Amino acid sequence: MSQQRSGLLAGLIIGFFATLLGAAGFGAAIYFSARLPLEVRQFGDGVPLGGLISLALGLVVGFALWAVRPRSLVLPFAAALYACASLLLGFLGTFVASALDTGGPMATADEFRRVVTAEASVFWSVLKTSSRFWLMLALAACPAFLLTLLRVLRLRRRTKLEEPAPDEEPAEPEYRAPFEPLNAPTPNRPTTDLFTPRTPQQ
Repeated sequence: MSQQRSGLLAGLIIGFFATLLGAAGFGAAIYFSARLPLEVRQFGDGVPLGGLISLALGLVVGFALWAVRPRSLVLPFAAALYACASLLLGFLGTFVASALDTGGPMATADEFRRVVTAEASVFWSVLKTSSRFWLMLALAACPAFLLTLLRVLRLRRRTKLEEPAPDEEPAEPEYRAPFEPLNAPTPNRPTTDLFTPRTPQQ
């Protein structure tokens, strides 16, 4: 792991941008879902449609962090938090956008801040009382967490397999007396006299 980057910083940065992208996509999906037929929107009290949008949001965050090749075990939990934050921002943006759409243009910044504060309080009351919203949070967080965790565990296992195995036991140094040469001396070979005639066997 010391030789490989953990991908924590890159994952946090990419996750932040994926959160903003997911929030914008979630708000757009909620806005355009109003154009769907009433039977589709009210099927199952709207839970299947909201669940599909939440799953898509979690997949966006999860695959964004998947591309970073993360190795840090912190990133799966960060991915779940990013998915929840993206869902919250998307819902809050939808509330504010609907209020601005029905209330007309804002003349001053104070009016805009008043509308945002009022819609945030309404959103907080819905957050505390709606069980469907918590289900959507779970559906968004689970795929983001599981995808990132699967990627982290796979890369950590691959890194562990690629690391060289340490030596079993270091070899003990051979004892040598002082001034003993490192290599044993080779026996002297008989030299051949240049003036001695050679026999055919030589």
